[in-house]
Formats: sequence, structure tokens, C-alpha cells
Amino acid sequence: MDQNSNPYNKDMLLNNDLFLQDAQVFLGEREDKDLETPEEIYDAFMEHFRYQNVNEVTAMRDLYYVNNQADEEGKLRMGRLMDTYDRMDGDFGINALQDYMGGVFTAPSTYAGMFSFGAAKAGTLAAQQGVKLGIREVVKQAAKKAGQKVTKKQLDDVAFDTTRKRAARRLAGEKPVDVSLAQRARNIGQGIKEGGYKAGIGAGVVEGIGAGATVTSQELTRVETIDGYDEVNLANIGLATGLSALTGGVLGTLTGAQRTIRSNVAEQYVMKELGKQKNQITQAYKAKTQPIFNSKTWGKVAKQNEEALKLSLKETTGGAIAEGQKVKKKLTGKRKKAYERYENLTTSLQEMEIKNIAAAATEVIKKIGPREGVIKGSKEDAQERITSRIARGLKSGSIGTDGMIKIMKDHGITLDQFSSFYVADISEAAAKLGAQGRLSKAVSNDIKKELTVLDNSLMELGSSTESAYVKAKQLTEGRFGLTGVGDFITAFNKSRIGFMTIQSATTVRNTTNGLMRNYDYALQNLGAGAFNIVGGVGKKVFSNATDAELKKVADLSVKTGVAQLKVGGKSLLLDDMFFGMQSQETAILTKMMRDPRLGNSNQAQELFRELGDIAGISGVESSPMLKAARFANTFNTMSDNMFKSAIFSREIDKMIKIDADGIFAKKGITGLDDLLKKEKFGYVGEKAIARGMDEALDFTYQTGRFKGREGGFNWLADTFITAASSTFGSAVVPFPRYLVNQFRFVYEHTPILGAINIQGILNKTGGGSQAMAVRMGKQFSGISTLGAFYAMRVNMGDESTAFYEYNDPISGGTINAKAALGPYMAFAYAADVIYRLFPEYHGLAGKEPNEKVAFKFKGRELAEALTGSQFRAGTGLEIIDGLVKIALGETAEAKGEDRIKAASAKFLGNYFSTFTVGGGMLKDVYAQFDPAYVNVPVNEDIEFWPYFFKQATRSLPVPTDDPILYSPIAPRDAMQNITKSIPIRNVNPVLKQLTGLTFEEKRNAAEKELNRLQFDWVEIAPRKTLDAQIDNDAKALLGTHIEDVLSNEVVSPEYLLIPTDKKKRKYLRTIVQGLKSESVGEASKYTKYDTPEDVDRKNRVRFYKEVPTDIRDIMIEDYDKEAGHGSFSEERDFVEMLERYYKPNGYKDELAKKQILQRYMRQMVD
Repeated sequence: MDQNSNPYNKDMLLNNDLFLQDAQVFLGEREDKDLETPEEIYDAFMEHFRYQNVNEVTAMRDLYYVNNQADEEGKLRMGRLMDTYDRMDGDFGINALQDYMGGVFTAPSTYAGMFSFGAAKAGTLAAQQGVKLGIREVVKQAAKKAGQKVTKKQLDDVAFDTTRKRAARRLAGEKPVDVSLAQRARNIGQGIKEGGYKAGIGAGVVEGIGAGATVTSQELTRVETIDGYDEVNLANIGLATGLSALTGGVLGTLTGAQRTIRSNVAEQYVMKELGKQKNQITQAYKAKTQPIFNSKTWGKVAKQNEEALKLSLKETTGGAIAEGQKVKKKLTGKRKKAYERYENLTTSLQEMEIKNIAAAATEVIKKIGPREGVIKGSKEDAQERITSRIARGLKSGSIGTDGMIKIMKDHGITLDQFSSFYVADISEAAAKLGAQGRLSKAVSNDIKKELTVLDNSLMELGSSTESAYVKAKQLTEGRFGLTGVGDFITAFNKSRIGFMTIQSATTVRNTTNGLMRNYDYALQNLGAGAFNIVGGVGKKVFSNATDAELKKVADLSVKTGVAQLKVGGKSLLLDDMFFGMQSQETAILTKMMRDPRLGNSNQAQELFRELGDIAGISGVESSPMLKAARFANTFNTMSDNMFKSAIFSREIDKMIKIDADGIFAKKGITGLDDLLKKEKFGYVGEKAIARGMDEALDFTYQTGRFKGREGGFNWLADTFITAASSTFGSAVVPFPRYLVNQFRFVYEHTPILGAINIQGILNKTGGGSQAMAVRMGKQFSGISTLGAFYAMRVNMGDESTAFYEYNDPISGGTINAKAALGPYMAFAYAADVIYRLFPEYHGLAGKEPNEKVAFKFKGRELAEALTGSQFRAGTGLEIIDGLVKIALGETAEAKGEDRIKAASAKFLGNYFSTFTVGGGMLKDVYAQFDPAYVNVPVNEDIEFWPYFFKQATRSLPVPTDDPILYSPIAPRDAMQNITKSIPIRNVNPVLKQLTGLTFEEKRNAAEKELNRLQFDWVEIAPRKTLDAQIDNDAKALLGTHIEDVLSNEVVSPEYLLIPTDKKKRKYLRTIVQGLKSESVGEASKYTKYDTPEDVDRKNRVRFYKEVPTDIRDIMIEDYDKEAGHGSFSEERDFVEMLERYYKPNGYKDELAKKQILQRYMRQMVD
């Protein structure tokens, strides 16, 4: 078809009745729009197809509409409209620009493409406009425009002082940095050379895929809808993919260069710190360590400590050496030579560092002294382990946190470095006290108790004994020599949980949730800041003028408030929360924390662990399975660490600004940026670092340090996390830290209740509870969040949507946000309850009161809200929920051993399906482009192994018809809908991966009314039998009945005259019960089309459904005793059993039944 002939323009279309009718109907069906005037219809038509050109979401929605929703006339209608749009005159102007920009900035690939900010969309647009304007000219213009945008982006970003960053600095009262144009150009060149090109490749791939998917969807839609358009135009796809990849790659290279330069600057800062560390180590060695080693009294102890450390050198310095080698490989030129000069000192520095640690341990031993009744310096005194001595000293008060810090500082080491001595201490104990280098259970338990004391006492300093705890576990005597097997099971289970989170939808949900939490964090700081300022000013005004101490407190309160307001302002601007746009100070801070050479590696490992909630040190980190799980979670880890780095940086900055001890003010340091410029990071103490870590972990729902905090909640939280972290516990609750922290988050932000410290739920690490200002800040944030969700509930939902559902303004269907809301499920639930109970207040959110709302309390919904949707498919709680349904007979397994067998198959199948959760991405891609995969398959069966296999493979592409795309799994029946005449379908499944949201079909009148009256699924679904196919047939019949019969009934005058919702509910419940029974009956009937297998299945259902359990057991027992045939479990002769039951004087006969029951009772007595 020559698409350049007979071009159309706006005036022609405004006067074309066929076009106006086609566009009006299409936009009504596709976008649920009610358009009247020709101008409205034309504008909406142009907007839709402009979006389709540059937005993969719109293009994929259109392809889904054509493949699965439109009838033949609908396809022809859309084909005419696409052909019309393709033949339009040049599409330029303000409206076109607005639509194209809207499409670009609502397309997920725009943001996935390393912030090319839409310039790469020129490739997609060019492929479409090329048909009309001439491809060469468009390519030339697109490249020219992209080049101009590249230049502007270069000038804006290379100085690392972007518009967003400058706005944040101004809000914080800081002065932006001016950088010359020449310096910016030199910087960008260096960044590209040293690694920026790698990001360009990645951005090009992402942009190319996004553009290719968009145009491929358009081409497939044209093939389906336009007469004569018989095959996909590969040139269009190739052009769009190539141009988008090119422009995306150029801009990705620039942002990559920016990141590379920041990384280089951070590395230079680290090198300077390493130089300072060398001086500190050397000075401490000369001033403190050598005198101890030369001491007649303590020299021997120090040397013993040194030998113990050297035995565990791998645990102590292996990480630093490996990190150093990685760094060296990345360096070039002068910087590499400088590093090599530092490297030459490594051996001597390691020796001094080990001696410093040994001397510090000796100093601790000296300070704490011997146990009661033990002579100082005796053999018995010398044999006490260092962990035992420190634990005893901390409990008795002979040494405290300040004393520990002083000893570490005097010896030029950190508590993090000193913790390596715990590992050495345990290894030495195993060598001396154990058999074959292993610890006895008793000694191991003693060590674990001591480590718990250390953790409880030193946690406010960020000190962790996790590595030592794992070492003790590894060296404990294994049962029956199965230690290796246990490690394999641990690695297997952790890998399984890791693979549960690898879908792109999970990353999108986690990132979206983090951005939502960021605004809570911002509001929390703004609220706390205002509270502190008002309180401080009040103290100044009303205090005695001579009360110096009170004035000091008032001043600190105001300073704290101002610092909180500044941090809140930065948070509102999403500072450090764009991928690849990290500030220089945060990059430096993160680099310093993660570099093991600076002695913070254990803390950094806890903060930046790669599998967040599940990846605690366990001794199996080198497992290939865990490595694969980590690699698969790369993007999740990037998102997670982006948030933690940002919050950690903000908290350190806030503590510097507060400057409670006046240390920074004396040095003229006003914030983190200032601190790093003056190279005074050493002023940030271990307590400040620990507090920053706590806030970052709390932000990402990963806090695990509840042990040692006072209060029943913290004991319960620690016990729960410990139990659920075991191999068996994690099968039920795979993410225990998340579950505990999201509950705590909801509690803290609950209006009024969140200000009350019930059972220590508000207690902090290291003792004490949250300050009142912090509590008030969270109250302010919680009320604001609830208000936002209430406004969403009123404006984006209606009486028929659940608390986690919102109306889709584009398709007229529903958006299910359950999995995306996470901890915010509780706020959505509370907003829904208010919406339903108090319709008179809907006006507060700008809507007229909706009198159609109804309310019914559902315990399951409340449980889902409080657990952050942990019942979603694939999680342990969802598995248990399924087993409960089986136990209640709500699933296809109804009786005795069949129920147990089905429960086992379902549990094991679900367990192993978590390994293939990532296959859900491929399944969704298949379903988007091949209608054979769009229906949800039936994953239940009668037999154990087929049931297990179907459950284990449910995350993989499974066709329900003859597929175009290959799958090794045979087609299964499509799962039928209980309220519609069509099967349950995955609606626009790729959009779920791109947005984290689940899209659902438009609802019929019956569905809307049943939802409005809040019917549960179990109230509507037919009671299940023993046969999955019969159950599915019953669902199909019921769906047809409800769509046809009930949809007409709920709009009838008779129904509308029923006075109350309670009576309407009862009326509909009666009708639904009748339809359910009728559907099951119809599905179970024998027909002339039944195969022998069908008849056998229906006989089986009849036998288990119609014969009472006690009678059935006796019939099977009698059958098994008879000669001439096998047991009933082998023969499965249901026809014979039914005949025996129904024949005259058979098992069903009343007299016979009594005799059987009497015999049964005698057998019980015997």
C-alpha cells in the first residue's frame, strides 16, 4: 500500500462522517472515552496515535486489544484509523509536541535508557514519520536534533552540578559550584575514555529494545487490522531500533562518563584516606603497640594474640587484598603508578595493622582484668578467650563503649577491624579445645552467648559479630558428618528465595515503593524539624535568662530542626534517587564505606548486601547457586543500594549540621560536602556511622537488629526473624525482616497510636526510644500519606473497586496495585474503610458523596493489609494459604488421602516453582505477542506427579491453544472465569513487567454489583469436586450464567426497588447459590460426547461426592478383602462401587447401613 498517496488533513477528517464514527467507537472501547464534538474526536484520535508512536505501553495495549478484545469489525475499524493516521500530512505544532512529549515521558523505556530523556525516541518517531516525509530527511533531522540535545546535556551535567542539584543546594542554603566550559569538556572526554562508553552500550541496548518493541507492536497491529498489509515491515523496525540505540547510546555514554568521573574522584579521595590511615597505623604502632610488645608483663600475651590473628589471616585481610587487586586493574596512567607505590607498602602495613589489633586486644585484656578468684597473669587467666573477657567486662561495666572506642583509636584501628579478632579467637578455641579442629556444642553455645552480649552492648557503634557467629557455626561438631550437606541445603534455600525477586516487575515495584518512602522520609523530617524549631524557640522565649543549660538545649533543638528541614527539602527533590545521578559526596561516602582497606567492610557488607533481606553471612557465600541468584538480582541490588546510599548520606549530612558536640563548628565544617572537601572524614565517629546505617536499613525494611532492644515487641521480632531465617521457616516466610519492618513502619505512621511506645516498638538500637519530635514527624507523614491514599480512593476508585484497585482511565478496566503497594497496603485499606463508612466526606477529596458504597469487614483483607501483600503468589504464606484451602475442602481435593496427596503436591510444586519465578518475564512476553499464551492455564490435577509438575512450572510459558511461539510444555486447559463467559486472561502482561501493576478486564454489570456488595470469591465460586476438569467446566458454566442472567437481574427495576444493600446481598446470594449448584450439576452430567476417560472421571467424582465417608471406607475395606482382583487403589473400579452402593439391599440400604455401622463400631471396640 502506498501510504504517501492521498494525504489527509484535519479539515478533511472533521467533515468525514465515517472517520468520526470509527474514531468515536474505537476511543470509546479502547480508552473508555465519551466524546461528542468532531473537534474532541479528532484531538483524541491524534493524541492516541501520537502516543502509540513513541510509547511502548500504548503500542502494546493496542496489540492486546486487537488480539484479544476486538471483534472482526473492531479490527477493521482500527485498521482504517491506523491507515488514516499513517496518511496524515506533516504532524507538527504545539499540540503534537505536547502529545509526543507526554508519550515519551510516560514510557518506561525512557527512564530505563540511562536518562537519555527521550532524545532516543527520535528513532521510533522517525520510523513512523519516515513513511510520510522521506526516511533520509527524517534520519538527518533526528540525528541533528539528538546531537543538539547531547550538547546541551553535556554542558548541563559534566560539572556534576545539574539544575536539580543546584536547586537542592539553594534550598539547603549552599552555594553552587561554577565550572568552566573547557573543564567540563575535558572531564567528559576523560569519563568516556575510562568507562563511560560501557554505559552507552547498555543505554543503546535498552533504548533499541524499547523502540523495537513499540514498532513491532504497531506492525503486528497493522497486519491484523489493515487490509493488504500482509507482513511485518522489518525496515521500519530496524530503523526505529537503530536510531534509538544510536541516540540512546550517545546520551548513555555521557551519563556513564559522569558516573565514571565521580567514581574516579571518589577513588582519589579513598587513596588520600589510605595515606592518612598509613600514618595513623604507623604512629599508633610506634606510640602504643611497640611498648606493649616490648613489655615483660604483656609482651607474651600480645604475641599470642598476633599468632592467633595470623592463623585467620584469610578472614582478616583477604577481602582487602582482593579489593586492592580489583582497583588496580581499573586504574591507568599516573593513578596506577600512585597506587602501585601504595601497594609496595601493603605487606609492612599489614604486619603493623595485625600487631596493632593484637596490642589493642592485649590492652582490653589488661583493662578488664581476670575473673573473680583468678590470679592476674596466671595460666588460667591467660586461657580465657578474648570474646569471653570482653563480654564479661561489658556486663560488669569494667569497660564501656567509650573505653572500647578509645583503645581502638589509640591503636589506629576501627571496631570493625578489631572484630576480626573474634574470628581468630574462635578458630584458636577450636584448635585448642575441640576435637579435630571443631568446637563442642557446649563451647559453641557459650561463644554464641558471649557474641550476643557483644552485639547488644556495641550495636550503637555499628559493631557486628556476624562473621564470628558464622565461624562458630562452621566449626561446631556436625551431626553424622552432615555439615557439608547442611551448607548445601542452606545455599539451595537462599538461592531459591533470591530467584523469587528477579522479575523486572519486582524491581519496578521496589523502586516505586522506595520513591514513595522517600516522600514519607521528607515529610517526616519536615514535620520533626518544625516541631523542634517551635519547641526550641518556645524554650528560649519562656526560659529564665540565666538558665544557660536550658538555652543550650533550646539552641540545639533549633539547630536540629533546621537540619531536618534542609534534609526534608533535599528529599522532596529526590536528591541522589535517580539511577546514575548520584552526587559526588554520596559517591565518595559509599566508596569509602565499601572499601575494606579502610576498615569498614563488615559494616558496609551489612548495609550493601546483595540479597537484602536474606543474604546474611552464612558461610556459603561462595556457592555457585548463590552467585547466580546475586547476578540475577543485579538490578534489584542497584535499586536497593541507591536508596540506602542516599539515606546514609543524608543522615550523615544531617548529623554534621546538627553538630551536637560542637566538633564540626570548630573546624568550620557545615555539612557533608564541606567535610569531604576539607578531607576530615575521620571526625565522623562510629556512632554516627552506625546511626546512619540504622536509618538506611530501616528505610529499606531490612533492619534486623532487634536483639538487645528493650520491650516485648523486639523480643518477638528477633525470635520471629531467627525462626523464619531457618531452612524450614523460610519455606513459610521467605522475607521475615521485611515483614517485621513493614509492620513497624505502619505502626509508627499510624495517627495517634504511632506516638505511643507499646512494648518497646519505638525503641532504638543501643537503648532509648525515638525522640518526641521524630514521633511527631512520623505522625505528620502518616496523616499526609493517609490523606493521599484517601484522595486516590475517592478520585480513582468507585464503589466496585477493592482497596488495592483503581480504575484504568485508558481502557475502562481495573488496575490491581496489590503487589506494588507493599507496606502502603495498610494506608490503602484504611482509606477504603473511611471511604465506605463515611461517604458524606467524599467532598473533602473533590467528589460528590457516593451513596452506592457498602461495607463488609473481611479478616483476610485486613491480614493482607498488615502483611504488605505477603500472600501474593509464590511466597510462603501464599503456599500455606493454599494448604488451608485444601484442608477446608475449598479446592479440587475433597477427601481423605486425596486431600493429603494434593496438599503435598501443591506445597512441593509451589516450593520448586520459586526457582522459575523469573520465567514469568518470558511468560508475559509470550502472552503479549501470542494469543495462545494469554489465558491463565489450569495448574491442578488429580494425580500427584502431574499436580506437582503443573504447580512447579506455573511461572513458565504454558499455552492453552496451538502456539506460534515454541514452548516445551504441552498445552493445558484455560482457567475459566466464574463471572465472565471468557477465560481468565493476562491483560497486557508486558505492562506488568514495565510498571509493576496488574491490569484487569473491564467488568460487567454483575461483577460490579457483586464487588460493590463485597462478595468474597468463595461465596461465588462453585464448591470443588475431585476433578480439575469438571471444576473448570463448572466455572465456565457459572461464568456464562452470571454474565447473562445476573447482569440483567442487577439492572432490572425489580432489583433496584429492593430497599437495602443487606436485602440485595441476601437476594443475590440465593440466586448465586442456585447458579452454582446448577453449574456443578451440568458439568458432572454424562453426555453422548463423553470419552471413556470422561466417564471414569465423572464416576470417581460421584463416588466420593455421593457416598458418605464412613460407608466409603468400609466399602473399600470389603473390596480389598475379596479374592480375584487387586486392591481398590490399584483397580479404581468406580462403576462397580457405585453399583454396590445403589443396588437393592446394597450399601445405601438403610438396614444394611445400620448393620455396617454396627460392624464398624465392633471393629473400633476390638
